[in-house]
Amino acid sequence: MSDASQRRPLLPQSLNGRFLLAQVAVMLLIASGGGVAHYSLSASAENSRQLAEERLERLQDSQRLLQRTVLIARQSQLILTTNVPDMIQTSYSRIITLLDSLDSIVIRLGRGQSGTEVLDLHQASQLFRNTVHIISRLRSESLDTRHISEQRRSVLMNTVVRFRQQQEQQIKAIADAVEAFSEREIAEYRKAVVKALYETRYRQLLVLAIAFTSLMLTWLITRHFRRHAVDRLGQVSHYLRSEETNNIHVLVPVRGDDEIGKMARAVEQFLEDRQQLVESRRELAEREKMLLAITDSVQSAVVLLDEEDRFRFVNPAAEKLFGYSYKELEGRKAHETLVPERLRKKAREGFSSFARTGTGPFLEKPNELVALRKDGSEVNIEIRVGRIRRKNHWWAVGACVDNSVHKSREEKLSHLAETDPLTGLRNRRSFVDIADLELKRCLSEGRPLFFLMFDLDHFKKINDTHGHVVGDTVLREFATVISSSLRESDLFARIGGEEFAAVMTASDIRVAHRLAERTREAFFNRVMQLKGENLNVQTSVSIGLAEVDPARDTVESGLEKADAALYRAKTEGRNRVVVNQEIELTAQAVTEQTFVG
Repeated sequence: MSDASQRRPLLPQSLNGRFLLAQVAVMLLIASGGGVAHYSLSASAENSRQLAEERLERLQDSQRLLQRTVLIARQSQLILTTNVPDMIQTSYSRIITLLDSLDSIVIRLGRGQSGTEVLDLHQASQLFRNTVHIISRLRSESLDTRHISEQRRSVLMNTVVRFRQQQEQQIKAIADAVEAFSEREIAEYRKAVVKALYETRYRQLLVLAIAFTSLMLTWLITRHFRRHAVDRLGQVSHYLRSEETNNIHVLVPVRGDDEIGKMARAVEQFLEDRQQLVESRRELAEREKMLLAITDSVQSAVVLLDEEDRFRFVNPAAEKLFGYSYKELEGRKAHETLVPERLRKKAREGFSSFARTGTGPFLEKPNELVALRKDGSEVNIEIRVGRIRRKNHWWAVGACVDNSVHKSREEKLSHLAETDPLTGLRNRRSFVDIADLELKRCLSEGRPLFFLMFDLDHFKKINDTHGHVVGDTVLREFATVISSSLRESDLFARIGGEEFAAVMTASDIRVAHRLAERTREAFFNRVMQLKGENLNVQTSVSIGLAEVDPARDTVESGLEKADAALYRAKTEGRNRVVVNQEIELTAQAVTEQTFVG
């Protein structure tokens, strides 16, 4: 026996053993989650303790304020009682130092403080600073016997007595403000500590209760699952291993609408399907014969390709379409045989990807392709491709028909939909589509674009006098003359009746005007001889020219501008070109015939 066979599996093989292992793992997970939660709450308690320490630090600052207030009072008393000038200055300096320290503590405590105690303390400190400064100067001056008279000394002493009362009041105000602030800080400190303690204890108890409840629920659920799931699964497994095939209507004695009940019904269906499998195989063989007969009789060409792009089946319609017999195609690669040389690289790459993934752009929808016949000619086909899974690869099945006639008919219909049947020019719809593309192109290139509208002069008179046959001949002659006069890059179309339109690009409006004049003169100088009618017809054309802004105008607005210019040309006497733009064209510019393209 090998070492591998002697190794014990890491997980129990039975469902019951794995369930017990999962139960223990879930309980450990819940217990560890509770421990983590308890630890988090302990950390929260620690944060609360730190908050309390911050409160304690503020309380200590208030105690420092009390200490400095007492020291200030002592130094103030020394200023009033001592008769040594140096001691007065020393006490004054100490008082100033204590007041600066007191102010710094007040500023620190004032951050985030919403009460009025800090403001009162700061104001009292500033008033006392001024008072003690005055008293110290008065006392120092009164003790200077060399430069002061007795009368002056008496006045100074009286002033000191008056300011002494203010000093005592200010010291008392400082002391009261410090005491009020200290009392408030002590109250807030006690409140914060008590609140943090109660919140921490409450959360700890809550987390412990949740963890205990989770453990109990897990135990109850797993106990219920073992009774109502494992035992029922054992019954289903017993019938699944059964070799009974005589009765295809075996009933598994497990009921319920849950997953196990559905599994029992699936086992019943499996036992029934296993009994029917033999009959299905016989039917499958008969259907294969029928399928071959159908594919031989259908009009569509059907081919089957394996994952290596080789022919596995070809019906008679495919042999007729491509000119090969099945024996000639069997084993050959389809895309090397039926795809033209210019398209083979892309076709090979696409089929290689399809064989691996079973996906591609040609699946489950009709596609038009070009195929190569045996004689080297090409044929348009419409093909639908399906897929068949074979082991780890995909096979392709294609049904295709000759699409050459349909393709030719579509091209003719498309040409008729875009062409004016009388003149052979583009019609209005085609003109609008192409003119819109020209607008976008000129917008991207920053080039000007010009619209022209043509209207044959006195055309109604020609129709009324000579008939519509002559009128149609004049329209055709006009289309021929103007088409030969315009450049190949210009778009010319009949948009209705005797109205024609053109779109052209030029460097500026004067160049466009010269081109329009050239077409007008070419038609005016043309004498039309109508065969069989012994009739010579000569007429003229009025032209409206407009420059359009590709950034703001559309095809319709450009035609409207050109039509407005055409209306002016008709009303001003016909047989002329009118520009719908406020510029002055000199006579030389109008008559100049030099073409600038």
